[in-house]
Amino acid sequence: MKTLPLMIVLGFSVAPALGDKGRPTTGPDAQSAPTAADEERSEPNETDMDALRAARAKRVDAILTALEARSNGLRDIRCKIKFVEEDKLNLTTRTKEGEILFRMAEPNPQWAMYFSYTEVDDLPYGKQWYLFDGRWLYQAFERTRQVTQQEIALAGEKRDMFDLDEAPFPVPFGQKKDKILRNFDVKLVTAKKGDPPGCDHLVCIPKKDSRLKEKYASVEFFILRDLHLPIRVIVTKKGKYEVMQADFPGLSEESLNVGLTEKDFAERDEWKSFSRVIERRMPKAGDATDATGDAGNVQNSKPPPRSRQETPSSPDR
Repeated sequence: MKTLPLMIVLGFSVAPALGDKGRPTTGPDAQSAPTAADEERSEPNETDMDALRAARAKRVDAILTALEARSNGLRDIRCKIKFVEEDKLNLTTRTKEGEILFRMAEPNPQWAMYFSYTEVDDLPYGKQWYLFDGRWLYQAFERTRQVTQQEIALAGEKRDMFDLDEAPFPVPFGQKKDKILRNFDVKLVTAKKGDPPGCDHLVCIPKKDSRLKEKYASVEFFILRDLHLPIRVIVTKKGKYEVMQADFPGLSEESLNVGLTEKDFAERDEWKSFSRVIERRMPKAGDATDATGDAGNVQNSKPPPRSRQETPSSPDR
């Protein structure tokens, strides 16, 4: 996608041969201070600002269009991931590094995150796995030697796993432009120090009438201009106490359409000796989903009460 040029010059004017009221621009008067009228003309007017806003909106639309088009051509992705969560209320930082896999499939896409390295406040933790096979969401933790198996979709049921309001976790790939614009006010912001290079930085604020306003304060995408996919995603939850950042270092053309199969989303051999909790989803008439990604109290296999548990945004303690 070619970058659309934005050439709007504000606060700059070329002096005519004669100034206001025929004032000469040469001779002794040429060095006189600018008049009030000159200064007023140097300020951006409403027409300039409207043009600037329109150009930015056009650029945002082009970025999201290219993102959707690129996602439509994806069969699968395999790349590294670095996941950092900051809990500003409890002053806790969690860091995980590993690999993310994503595969378009029917009736639902499959994805997995395998973290070979996990650190909580500088203390090492064991391996962690998060896997969605199209029906079941598995969350496995080496430290507790436990697997939680949660039913996200009923057998044969199609779910929109790219819908931020419906999916258990924000999926960075496969987002649709119309759904983003329907739920968010999207702003293109200027790159700052520390941002990944070669990216367009979009800040998405939930609209007042969007249900996502109850979950998120903002979702930010850093989209590579040459690849049209996000290399960084930052999710700030409502209240702004929890901030999650996912980076995909090395994401490139070589990461795409690598030939992943069903076997890549099978249960891991390491889990064979783990204890297991199974949570089935009970269908409800008119209810799109009852799955939130919250694994509940995983101490037994009875229907658990809601509580904060081991998820990518709240790792094993």
